Amino acid sequence: SNIAAQSNSYVIDDAPQVNNLADGGDIDGDGVVDILIRSTDAYILSGAEIASADAADGSSDGIIKLANVASQTNSYHFAQDNNVDRVNQIGTGGDFDGDGFDDIVIGGQLIDGGGVNNSGGSFLISAADLAGADAHDGADGLIHVDNLLSQGNSYAFEGDAQVDSGYYIKSLGDIDGDGKGDLGLGALGAPGDDTTNAGEAFILHASDLAAADALDGADKTIALAN
Repeated sequence: SNIAAQSNSYVIDDAPQVNNLADGGDIDGDGVVDILIRSTDAYILSGAEIASADAADGSSDGIIKLANVASQTNSYHFAQDNNVDRVNQIGTGGDFDGDGFDDIVIGGQLIDGGGVNNSGGSFLISAADLAGADAHDGADGLIHVDNLLSQGNSYAFEGDAQVDSGYYIKSLGDIDGDGKGDLGLGALGAPGDDTTNAGEAFILHASDLAAADALDGADKTIALAN
């Protein structure tokens, strides 16, 4: 590749469906912008670890194997426990908890939120919770999304049956001026205005997260109906 042959350019390879890269902000607080990768699963690649991820296969050739991302110290791979409920959406969440670090949102249209088939699900993840979620089942860089809810500042969002609530996730900036980032969610198959599959969109203020969670028990899982 002519791109990989350049001194500071890279190709992310060895993945069946790498289809999006995004600016993740500074998730790990090292002053370097991090990279969000969307494939059949979702990944964070620390900007400071690009060169070491490239060298992880024994050759600094400008080609980064996606399988080597999670082996880096501050980089992660997000996955479900099976090969169907893919975590295939990832984006910046702004700094929703106000701790000075950029947070992230991940989602999947086919995640069985609340045990409901194909309801979809999204997760708002505090950067401060990443290491703890990783360590929950061994600090290997692979984070099973269900472990996120055991952490202090992260939340899950669940839709009703087959509404694809993980279809669209995006930081909206600080809408209400409280100094914390707010979030937009889209549910492709939700019955908007009581019309089948019309779809719905949700604006979630960071300041409302705890109250929305408490409506059906403070379990870090927020039903979009709330």
